[in-house]
Amino acid sequence: LLKSFAKVLSKATEIVAHNGDNFDEKWLRTRFLIHDIPCPDKFNSFDTLRKARTHFRFNSNRLDYLGQFLTGAGKLNTSFDLWKKIMLNNCQQSMAKMVKYCKKDVQVLESVYNRIKPYVKQNSHEALLSGGEKYDCPKCGSSHVKVHDRRFTAMGTLKLVMKCKSCNGYYNISNKIYQD
Repeated sequence: LLKSFAKVLSKATEIVAHNGDNFDEKWLRTRFLIHDIPCPDKFNSFDTLRKARTHFRFNSNRLDYLGQFLTGAGKLNTSFDLWKKIMLNNCQQSMAKMVKYCKKDVQVLESVYNRIKPYVKQNSHEALLSGGEKYDCPKCGSSHVKVHDRRFTAMGTLKLVMKCKSCNGYYNISNKIYQD
């Protein structure tokens, strides 16, 4: 399982996780080390917990809360007892419940990611990844963008503030990119 996942990680442009930077990545690296499995030295990640803490002031940054608050869909309930039944008794019914829980967890993560993505700086340029241009929206990849504002940096360089008509996200590009 770890060898298969290492291959996925090495090909991934970006990984989306909740608390992935502080928990999942470290846990995986430890398991790769224990089993002498090579892994990428750097994971490009979009950690929804880190983004929530850095860019927003929610009452809670738990994935369940964010899912309920932002999308109306939270996580399924589970308990340590479910794990015990799987690990100690090889209970297939409990395993089916855990698979259902995990699938729902991924759905909630995806919905939270899609909700906050337009409001935070991206780690990857979605448009370039999908074959678009540098001036296209880095958040959703859309080419339906417009110049929203013009600003000068402290060095006197003109930057254009772009607004995406698809996701309503804002981003900056250089005047050279815009002219080209």
